[in-house]
Amino acid sequence: MPTTIYYFTGTGNSLTVARQLAVELRETELVPIPKAMNSGEQTRAPQGAVGLVFPVYVMGLPKIVARFAEQVDLSDTEYIFCVCTLAESGMTGAFSELEKILDRKQKVVNAAFGILMPQNYVFGPEGPNTAGQQKLFREASLKIMEIAAVIRERRTLRDTETDWKVRILRFAHPIFVWLSSSEDRKFSVLDSCSGCTTCEKVCPVGNITIENKRPLWHHSCEMCFACVNFCPTKSIQMGEKTQQHGRYHHPDVMVRDMMEQHGRRPDLTTLKNRK
Repeated sequence: MPTTIYYFTGTGNSLTVARQLAVELRETELVPIPKAMNSGEQTRAPQGAVGLVFPVYVMGLPKIVARFAEQVDLSDTEYIFCVCTLAESGMTGAFSELEKILDRKQKVVNAAFGILMPQNYVFGPEGPNTAGQQKLFREASLKIMEIAAVIRERRTLRDTETDWKVRILRFAHPIFVWLSSSEDRKFSVLDSCSGCTTCEKVCPVGNITIENKRPLWHHSCEMCFACVNFCPTKSIQMGEKTQQHGRYHHPDVMVRDMMEQHGRRPDLTTLKNRK
């Protein structure tokens, strides 16, 4: 039975997981959520199994994933699973939010999993060093194989959390959603900006344009921080605290991969050897 995976990624963790899962499952199509949303038509999921792969934002769903779950037609879908990437415990809120949306469609999440990946949130603690990242990648690969086995057998299974702090903090997610669209007003650009247009290219929702060789944000931000983390000169900031903060995107994900997410054709001359 074929599988379709719809994915959203900000700095490549979720895309990497989706790719590895597709390899394990075989007969799997990867569909970027932003590209599906940009089509202007309702997405009708094909027969078989359907998966959603996405990062967790403040214990909940990214806004674009919630919107996609609301609009996608799952009438023909026989088995639904989700896999979220996160830097620490906190997937219960995302699972619950997705379940509520699908319940209105009379559908259930048959299986749900969380995979730990390196931190990419510029307001959080610094992520692991290279050795620490490689350890997480190895552990993620092993878990992906386990997840694939569950999906192939169409089993019902979900990761669980027992941390009471997570259950409380997930109620902060609605505040995050309410604030995030206009939070890009806090972005600023240092004089080191070269006007290279990388930020415009990696933004999954087309929220950035380059004007006078500087990025301009248009207040439909998903707060994925792709622009911050992919900037080759580390010029994009969000307040003073981010200037000394490290940057991260998955080493296997390049600018051209991010551009494929929203359906824009990459300029291979400009992007050659750039990550």
